Amino acid sequence: MRRNPLASALLTDFEKVPEDKRNCVGILFADPSMRTLYADWRAAARDCVSHLLTAAAAPDDLRLTSLVGELSVQEKAFG
Repeated sequence: MRRNPLASALLTDFEKVPEDKRNCVGILFADPSMRTLYADWRAAARDCVSHLLTAAAAPDDLRLTSLVGELSVQEKAFG
């Protein structure tokens, strides 16, 4: 996965995140520090869920389908 230095500077050290978990939306829900990083975490989370569910309407993207399924099961705030 190609690394984005600006995202790493603003969000988290992606090198510390397992490669298969390096996803900004997944990190938004799974990393407790994200709840203090955003001024309005709930609004950011709602926006992400909305965009993900819209994109997930195209079931050909297996990684996206897998991410939505994983977050739906593991992250109470995602649902």
